[in-house]
Amino acid sequence: MKPLIFLLPIILFYSLVFCEADFDLLEEAYSNCTQENDVTPDLEELIKNYNFSQTTESLQCYWKCFMETTGNMLDGKIIRDEMCKYLESQIVYGLYDEDDIKRLFEFCEKAVLTRTKGESDCEMSYELSKCIYLNLIGEHKIVGNIK
Repeated sequence: MKPLIFLLPIILFYSLVFCEADFDLLEEAYSNCTQENDVTPDLEELIKNYNFSQTTESLQCYWKCFMETTGNMLDGKIIRDEMCKYLESQIVYGLYDEDDIKRLFEFCEKAVLTRTKGESDCEMSYELSKCIYLNLIGEHKIVGNIK
């Protein structure tokens, strides 16, 4: 039961993002990706709390692995249709409208892919996850204000 408790923030975040979240897949992705990328307990705390204040290669590659495992990235490329589909699932919950979600993804895609062009897939994945989180449900929360 204890492992499930610390996965709750990750599951909640991705259940907001994924249309029909497969919680087993999310738990498996978290477990495999933390092990695969030698994520230390301190870094696990950052992941669980969506704290993007520290950037390490291990954290960046964790997010790449997580995005690949959950079907939003393949061979270092964001699968735009899948990501948009998951983001658009927010409409079902009535939290945001379709225009907000479209603007959020376009904003993050443009900002991140432009800024990380030529950088590693790990860095791009980390920055995209950070942008989506901070602008969807995090401290910046600019959904609705993106023009």
